[in-house]
Formats: sequence, C-alpha cells, structure tokens
Amino acid sequence: MIDALKIEHVRISFELHTANPDDITTTIPQQQKDAASSSFTLPRSTLATLHIKIANQTSTPLPSLLLRLQPSLHNQPHPTATDLSRKLLWSGVLQRVVPGGSMAAHETRVVELGVVALVSGVYEVRGTVEEVRSRRGERNGGGRGERRIWHAGGPCLIRAVD
Repeated sequence: MIDALKIEHVRISFELHTANPDDITTTIPQQQKDAASSSFTLPRSTLATLHIKIANQTSTPLPSLLLRLQPSLHNQPHPTATDLSRKLLWSGVLQRVVPGGSMAAHETRVVELGVVALVSGVYEVRGTVEEVRSRRGERNGGGRGERRIWHAGGPCLIRAVD
C-alpha cells in the first residue's frame, strides 16, 4: 500500500520525434499523457529521435547520474528479444552519464537517441538511472555506500508499421 503513495526521486519518461511530426502517432489517450509507459506508431525505416526525460522530483540536488537503455523486441523470449541485428538501429551509446553533472532540485534533463526500425514490429526501450557514485555517510552492513537506482515506470513501445 505504501508503494501507491510513494513518489520516486527520479522520473524517466519517453517521447519520440521525427523531422515530420505527422510520421508519428502517439497511441495512448491524451488523458493518460502522464502515464508511466509511452507508446508510439512510426513508419518503418523512418529516422526518429527518442527523447528520454529524466526529472529530479526531490527538493535536493542529485549527484551525477548514469542512464542505461535496453532496447528489445516486445513480448519475445529474452534471447530473441535482445537480438536486434538487422531489425533496429540506434545512433549513440545505450549507457552514458547524463550530461551536466549533478541535477538541481526539480530539474529535468533530456537525453536523445536516434532510432530507425528496419523491420515492422513492436520494439520496447526500457530505461534505468543510477547514481554514478555511492552516497557518502550512508553505509550498509557491508561497510560500502549504496548507489541508488531508479527504473522507468514502464517501457517505451515503438510500433513500426509499413
């Protein structure tokens, strides 16, 4: 029950953009725009930019953060889902430090990743944000500081169509 009341320190959300905004259809109802997961329909072989928004929802600064993205095929067994060769291309790296150093209270940063779906289908991108360094002064039983980690509330679904 406490999870229903809990507000995450970091919120990760997704948006998909192209040079021609008419290429993308957002497939979630407008009233659910703040939903944890996002779903988009995109023509196959269209260059798009995935915007990953990382928001500090606390009243205190956060240290440098590391963003990890994991693209996969939707609703497939793990070995099949992660074999994206000749299916989905991306420009850039899937793991990177969020630019700009520590995040101020209530600050939002956007990280971009270029994507192209070569084959029709449904792809998902999951996102995780982790502190680069452990917190000082907070130790667990093993004597090491813990690095906090936050996951996107749901995957970004990209439906590539002909």
